[in-house]
Amino acid sequence: MAKLLLPKDRIIDVNFNRLREALKICEDLLRFSFEDKNLLFLLRQEVKKIRKVILKEEKKYLPFRNVKKDWGKEYEYDKSFLKIKNERELLLRNLKRCQESCRILEEIYKLKNEKIAAFFKKERFFFYDFEKKVFLKFRKEFD
Repeated sequence: MAKLLLPKDRIIDVNFNRLREALKICEDLLRFSFEDKNLLFLLRQEVKKIRKVILKEEKKYLPFRNVKKDWGKEYEYDKSFLKIKNERELLLRNLKRCQESCRILEEIYKLKNEKIAAFFKKERFFFYDFEKKVFLKFRKEFD
């Protein structure tokens, strides 16, 4: 059990979960909705790298999880973000979540481990480029 509840450790745990969930949604959409093997392959290459880092690190931060006191778990917390028009918008939103989580992990890890901070910075820029690839590939549907 955690000795002291450190906000930065909870932030890392939350963003590991957020990133992992967003990646899974993107994978499933590319596989089952868009049926795009090329984009799915590119994404899965990065997912493997990210999962490797998360699996190595997550045990350090899991004890800091505090779901009972997390008011962000309530449905109303995200209510304004719940209106999604279609699967394309869902895919883009979750790519944004990946970018945001990588940025947060990058910044927090600057306080803890520069190597991991640099890894998440690299991943963040991958997701910026990947978002562009998705947008250009499905441009007509986004109009």
